[in-house]
Amino acid sequence: MAKKGVVIEPARKLGRKKLTAEERAERNASGYYNPDVRFIRVAGIRTAKILSLLKNLRKCANPLVYESKEKDVNNILAALKASVERTEKAFLNPSINGRSGVKYAKKPVDNFLTRKSAE
Repeated sequence: MAKKGVVIEPARKLGRKKLTAEERAERNASGYYNPDVRFIRVAGIRTAKILSLLKNLRKCANPLVYESKEKDVNNILAALKASVERTEKAFLNPSINGRSGVKYAKKPVDNFLTRKSAE
């Protein structure tokens, strides 16, 4: 039986609140949306995340816990090297990666463990 006088409010939608005009102006004045500042902030966060994921991947090299075939390890390392090369090309040639305004179709994820290697 519900208590009298108790009002149940609808659940508040989680997420970021909308900025007021004053908050937006303050953010813009502080350089938050400055492309140089934004690049350093975003690239730093993403680089730290990638390094953390690589550290976790290195744990898979422990032979006491995991068994791996040389072919699988070579596929993993080749995929990592290819990704680093694509990243280098994107920074060296700004027209790559959609920066020129050209939209590219999203490619399906390549599962390097099931890929047939050229033996």
